[in-house]
Amino acid sequence: MLITSHLPISPPDFNSLPIEILPPPTYKFLTSSNSEETFSDLNSRCFQHLRTEDQKVLCELIKSMIAPLTSYDEQISSLISPQLKSHFITSFLLLPSSRIIEEEDFLDNPLFKNTKEKKAVFEKLIEITKDSSFEKTYENFLFSLKSDSWVEPCREYHILYTYLSIIAYFNGDIDQEEMFVIHAVCTAYNDLENHSNKPESSVRVIQVVPKVISPEDISGYLTKGNFPPFAENTPKNMLTNRVSEQELETVKADFIKKFAEMPSVKRTFLEYTLSSISHEKIKTSMEAFLHLSFFSNVGLSLDGNRLKVILPPMGLIIDLFRAASSYNKDAKFDLMFGHKNDYKLLDGRRPITMASLLFKTSFPHGYTEGSERLSMLFHDLVHVLLEFNNPHLKLLIKIGNDLLKESEQHPIFHSNPTLKKVFRSFAGTILDRGTGDYVHVAPEIAFHAFINKHLTKLSKKILKMDGANYLFHMAHVNEILLSVLGKNLLTSSSP
Repeated sequence: MLITSHLPISPPDFNSLPIEILPPPTYKFLTSSNSEETFSDLNSRCFQHLRTEDQKVLCELIKSMIAPLTSYDEQISSLISPQLKSHFITSFLLLPSSRIIEEEDFLDNPLFKNTKEKKAVFEKLIEITKDSSFEKTYENFLFSLKSDSWVEPCREYHILYTYLSIIAYFNGDIDQEEMFVIHAVCTAYNDLENHSNKPESSVRVIQVVPKVISPEDISGYLTKGNFPPFAENTPKNMLTNRVSEQELETVKADFIKKFAEMPSVKRTFLEYTLSSISHEKIKTSMEAFLHLSFFSNVGLSLDGNRLKVILPPMGLIIDLFRAASSYNKDAKFDLMFGHKNDYKLLDGRRPITMASLLFKTSFPHGYTEGSERLSMLFHDLVHVLLEFNNPHLKLLIKIGNDLLKESEQHPIFHSNPTLKKVFRSFAGTILDRGTGDYVHVAPEIAFHAFINKHLTKLSKKILKMDGANYLFHMAHVNEILLSVLGKNLLTSSSP
């Protein structure tokens, strides 16, 4: 054990010593069951037997003992056990269950991999848990979630509730779906508060009504909200490739039975109303575009110039769409906070950006009006439907990935970074597989229409970029595309 009072006034010159400073060993302890434990294991196990307040006192005491040592030369600091430093020098979050989450583990969690604010959020969580009133606040929070009126405190405490829900999730008191629902509701209330200062002519959130739906009402609610498979089978309700009618009846019955067993939070549908909706807003509001261009009715209903939008619990609705669809039963989705334009995220999985006022995101596809976070979530809801309606899902993913590889390997792109950039954008669009054509026409026609549409856009970009060499560039692009399509279509089992 190092005793700080025995250390010299200034650190010694280790280079002059005729001995080699070895890294500290990994200490192990023999427990009463004759099994070995590392210091970290033993420390965590012992902590569980201390009261929360005692744990905090012990942590602060050990940190104060270690702190003077770290001001010396790094070789002195290296003598301190890494296990000890990892627990008491780095930041950690002490959960109500006495479990510890270290900063590195929190920041590396897949939920936050696309966020820039995660470190600040982690520090705020620590601050909240250290507050003298935290225990009572947290107890009241959990108690409120047991009631159908759980949404009422969210209007006033929408910021606090988002933080408490993260703590509750990591503490095991709620699941991921419940945390996401709480964040969406709190985000809507936050937007309602902030949008009150926006001009009346802009698309803005003017009403927020979270509804806890009863098992008796869920069938009628989904039918009225145009959610398949409860809604009529039309292109505007988007899921046209459904299982047989007999199977659908079983799907609906199983869903209602499962829904009846869910807690209040997981039965909560978020309704928000946008104002100033008109055909002039099709280019600025994503929700206006979806409804007024007759692309989709799902979760949308217009009353004058007001558009009501319904956001269901995402995990719940994904399971329902999966059961009702005859395609892509194994489609995968990554629900997370934040948004990042990264083609790798589309490789076989669909990232879903969950709405949270703690994490910034941008409007989808260049839209500029409404709520950034809620619009992005609704955008991803539409993509979920597109995934389950596309028989060429895996084929398009493979083609998109192969085109991205060509952008790195083909010689024509080595000396022309601008051409490479626009070609990668084309490849990324194919990989994104965001087309509604499969709702309206036969699969083979939809496939060719999708490819041709975006190839035309690519050719226009190349013409604008370098008109003098347009034919030369397009000859290579067509050669690459035909090679990739030929290889994949020959091995594909898609219709």
